[in-house]
Formats: sequence, structure tokens, C-alpha cells
Amino acid sequence: MSTRFSSHDSATLRPNARSVSRLIVLSGLTTLLALALVAAPARPALALAAPTPPSERAPLVPAEKPPVIYSDSVELDEDGEFASWISDPWISAGGPGPAYPPIVCRRPLPFRIPAADDRGFDVEHYDLDLRVDPDQHTISGSTTIELRALSLPLTELRIDLVSDLTIESLNWQGEAVDFSHVADSLLVILPTALPPAESGTLVVFYQGEPPPHGPYNIGMRFRTHDQGDEDPETIAPSVFTLSEPYSAHSWWPCKDHPSDKATARIALTVPDTLVAISNGSLVATEDVEVGWRRYIWEEYAPIATYLLGVAVSNYDSWAEICPCLMGQVAITYHVFPQHRANAEYDLAATCDMMEFFEDRFGPYRFADEKYGQAAVRWGGAMENQTATIFGDFMLTGDGRWRKLFAHELAHHWFGNSLTPARWRDIWLNEGFARYSEALWTEHTEGRAAMLSYMDLIGIEAWDDDEGVLADPEPVLPNHLIYDKGAWVLHMLRGYLGDELFFDFLQEYANRPELVLQTVTTEEMIAIASAVAGEDLEAFFAPWLWSLTVPLLDIQPRIITSEEGDRVTLRVDQLQDPLFVLRLPVHVETTGGLHIEHLRSDVRSVRQDWSYTETVLSVHVDPENWVAFRSTDPLGAVREREAPAERRFGPGKPPLTVIQAYPNPASSDGTTVSYQLREAASVTATVYDLRGRRQGHWHLGPQPATAKDASD
Repeated sequence: MSTRFSSHDSATLRPNARSVSRLIVLSGLTTLLALALVAAPARPALALAAPTPPSERAPLVPAEKPPVIYSDSVELDEDGEFASWISDPWISAGGPGPAYPPIVCRRPLPFRIPAADDRGFDVEHYDLDLRVDPDQHTISGSTTIELRALSLPLTELRIDLVSDLTIESLNWQGEAVDFSHVADSLLVILPTALPPAESGTLVVFYQGEPPPHGPYNIGMRFRTHDQGDEDPETIAPSVFTLSEPYSAHSWWPCKDHPSDKATARIALTVPDTLVAISNGSLVATEDVEVGWRRYIWEEYAPIATYLLGVAVSNYDSWAEICPCLMGQVAITYHVFPQHRANAEYDLAATCDMMEFFEDRFGPYRFADEKYGQAAVRWGGAMENQTATIFGDFMLTGDGRWRKLFAHELAHHWFGNSLTPARWRDIWLNEGFARYSEALWTEHTEGRAAMLSYMDLIGIEAWDDDEGVLADPEPVLPNHLIYDKGAWVLHMLRGYLGDELFFDFLQEYANRPELVLQTVTTEEMIAIASAVAGEDLEAFFAPWLWSLTVPLLDIQPRIITSEEGDRVTLRVDQLQDPLFVLRLPVHVETTGGLHIEHLRSDVRSVRQDWSYTETVLSVHVDPENWVAFRSTDPLGAVREREAPAERRFGPGKPPLTVIQAYPNPASSDGTTVSYQLREAASVTATVYDLRGRRQGHWHLGPQPATAKDASD
């Protein structure tokens, strides 16, 4: 939103604006606008060493007390591969710089979705030992799987591995065994059954070129980068993996489902001009032969298969030590050499983010390992456990992508520590991480910026073709799990109030039975209910299991009597199912602003409030804490006819809209001029003729405008 001041205040509304802090983005049909303007009273270099063995380490759960795949759509790049692009409305509409390609969803290549059942065994540890050849685009080596039989004797193993990779040999308990490898599934018939609770070890030796895989057609990708000069001498590899949701088995054999987390060791042999980054702690580097070096990483915390990742390039790396609730944590940075200066600025807030999220969510559970960030040649970001990757284009030197970096860090509480037990629970990852962006925005830019951010990802951005929130289709790419997921949390905050809401975040993120384990939507609701002191199933259910948005008929009235003024508010829910809503009601009186709340959970509800002061206006949910549509776009606002005379003289309201021009809006936007008789905080809401809200902006405190000849 761009605010210009002359004899009147003018707010310029422009479609497709790039600077969100100063421009307003309009969506939907270009049509006549209904505008509501409301004024309220103004108010060291790191030496990496072998980690302490698990038996000697401090407990990961103390006794006491943030893509992800941000790339929500895919398009074909010039090489015929699927390239992912950011579709965050805040970023795509704001921030300087060139526009990115339009988002075009295409059907990915066919692939098999791994089975969700437990298959009769629990994986306890993976040991990957791979040679990565950037020139040949191939991998070769072995994966060892240590597993334990569950409640029944185990007679066969079903492991996920794409058929594009060739299995050279396989052994079980040290002995070669027969197997079949068909349709991306590896079946091993055990020579003798493994008794319940007994452990066994499977070793798979394999090689090949990992195929493009999954909804983003990534898996393991072999790409290159240069200094920007296209000089062949400066070209270097960028090898990386993106395994969410179920593409881990496109490059290593595993039980590819988030419900089975295990510890892992990842050994990567790469050309000695390159650096290999992976999960956990770097425990050793070895020069294994001329021109090749081996990096060995240990992930002692349980990890889901989709979070195990690698990044290989000619990285310029550095580290810093940041204080944290568990002592200190190493923050490591790995970028292409040409981006070092930009990266030092863009990633400088990482320690601050860690401190802020620990304050909101509790301890960072991987502090005795690290938090790493590595640039890759890709158009998105992914929260690989302790080893986040992000597209190198995000290193712009102006910090415009910091919300995304915050998003990925927040996943280490919501997604990496608390991992969804089923893919339909994926909104617990993306909704919580998206709302973490809003919390970081509030922390760094203020409440008004946070509210504006939430407006941008509100109901007009939700897509009815992506399933319901608690069972999205597809799992990814899917905007709904990000934006509506964040809004459910925003509304929960409005429903509970800040104190209980942040108590809930702490309780949810630190439940001993959930930390470093898996979680379901039902478990999250149970914890929220316990903190709230009431059953919140009715609050969550319609948001999670329906596409419906509340349609409200809102009727506020100001009634004057000799005893004082009274506000009457009636709210009717016209949709099915009914929602449990807690609507903020801002009542402005001559004595100041009163914030009331009305609970709407039945078809029709009415509530009255009485005041000794004169009531000037009533505004239902002016800050947009509840997602709803209204039968009358301006019906949520009621102003008194007489109060303006008492405050400003006969016939002079506090705020007057002079004009909106052009109206209908043009592609260049609409300029709205208004007159403000005294300093106040101003909000603007734009509706089209169908009554659909097209935008809501908090303009913040504004000075009184100069009087013109008509005053």
C-alpha cells in the first residue's frame, strides 16, 4: 500500500504490486469497489569435531522447560525438468527485484506412493555409504538397514527403492539372499522368520542415476552453477536432494513413510574440490583416493526419511556459535563463493530467529548437532533436518527472503521434531511454519505488519480444489496446508487470547511423548483442548474437514437512552456446518476504545453491552482475526449519527472518503482520497460488488489532514 499525503490523504491501491509495505494487491474481478475506511484513536570460525556419544550426551528432553517446500507449484524449465517456484503471496507481491516465472501446475511423471502400513517391522537405524559422481550424474554404494520385528514373526521385507536404480547384491544377517525388485518395490523373503522384538540387518548394494521423482520431479538432482559469467572455468556442480513427500526411495532404499523415524549415518564420497553437507554432526573427513574425499555425518536424533538430505558443491562455508536453551548451537552456512557477501547479510538474523523461536516454542532439539543452511541450484527451500537447503537466488543481499529462512527454521519444531504420523497431517508442518512467519513478522516489524501478512494469505487465497485441510489432495504441492493452516492457528490465537495460545505452543512442542517423535491432528487438538480447559473439537472440525467459510449476517446497533448508550450486536450464521467463532467487537466511545467479544456457535446470537460514555462507533473484527464472509460488506461497521457532531462539530465525521478514482478500478490501481479530522489509526477494506473482500490493510497511525476550503 502506498500512502501519499496532499491536502487529503490518498491510499493508492495497485494490482500486482511488488512492494507490499506500500502497495495494496487486489485480486478477483475488476469491478466497482466498496471501500470501508475506519479511524481509531492513535496508539568464529568453527572447528567441527566428533560429537559426544549418545550415552554421554545431555538428555534431548530437559526436565523443564521454524520448502518445507515453499515451492507450491511446478513448471517445466528449459531442460525439460520440473522447476519449482516460490508462491508465497507476501513475497511474490512484495519486495524489490525481478518477477519470477508465473506459477503453472503440471502433472508430474507417474510414480508409486509408498505403503503407509508398518509392514511388520520398525527401522531403528540407516547407514548410507554413497559415492556421488557429479560428472556422471550417478551414485553407487550401499545402504544398511537395522530393523526390529514388531508383534508377529517377520517372514518378508518390503523396502521402497525405484526400479531405475540397479541392485548389485543384497544380504540379510550377513548372508546373500534372493530378492525381487519390481515397480519401485524391493521384496526380500527371509530364509527364516525373525521373531517378534528381535533385530536384523539388511544391506543393499546398488548404483545408477537417480531419476526425477515425486510431485516436484526432484529426488536427487545434478545441476551446476557459475559466477554468472558463463565461463566454463567457473562452472561447479550443485548436487542436492529433495525427498518430500515420498521421494527418499528415489535415491536410497528405505521404508519411505514419515511414521517410521530412525537414526542415521550418512557417508558421502565426492570429488575433493567439493564439500558434502548432510544431517546431524560431521564426525570425520577422509581422503579415500586421489581426487576424492569422504564426509561422514551422524544424525543421532530420529529422522523421517523425507528429511534425510545431502547438498554437494564448492561451498564457501563458515559458522557461528549461538546461545540457546540447551547451552549453545553451531549455526553453519554453506553458499556458492560468489554469494558470500550477500549471504552474510541475508542470513545474519539466524541467531535472532533461533532465540525468538525458542522463546515461543521451547528448546531447539538438535542443539548438540547444528543448524545448517546450504544454497543449491533450485527454486525453493526444504527443511532437511539440521541441514536446510534453499535456492541460491534468494541470496540477494537485501534480506527480502528472511521470512522463508524463518519458515524453514520453524520446521525444526513443527515437522522435524514433531513429525506428521500420516501425510494427511502435513498441515501440522506447513500451517505451523507459515504462522511462524507471521510471528517473526510481528516480532521484527510490528503487529500491523503481521495482520497485513495474514490478510494476504486469507480466504481469497484458499483453493477449493486442494482437498480439505486435514486430508489434502494432493499432499504437495498444496497452498491450502500453508495458508489455511496458518489461519486456523491465527484464529485459535484470537479464540484463546495470547497467553493461552503461546502456552499451547510451548505445551504442544515440548510434550515428552511427541518430542522427536510423530504427531497426529487428533493429538494436537487434545493438547490445545487441555490448555484451553475446554473441548476444542467443535472449533477445529469445520476448518479441518470442510471447505466452508462462515457466511455471517452482522447487525450492530447503537441505542441511546437517558441511562447511557447501549450496543446491540446480532450475528447470524447462514452456512452449514456451524462454526465456533469468537468475534472481536471494537466499541469506540468518548472515553476510549473498548474491545468486547461475541461467541457465535449457534444459528443466531445476540449480545448487548452498556456504557456510561457516548458510543461513537462499533466495528466487528476490524483487525481480521476471524475468517468469514459477510452478507453486507459494510454491515460490520456502525457509526452513530450524533457523536461526530459532539467531537468535531455539526456534520463532521472523524473520517470522510472524498473519492475513489478510477472506479471501476483500472490495471494501474485506484487512488482513494480521504479526510481525517484528527490523528488516528486507519484501516481500509475493499470489496467488490459481490460482497467479496478483496483486501484489508492496516495503514497504521496517520496524522490529521490539512483542512480544505470546504471545512
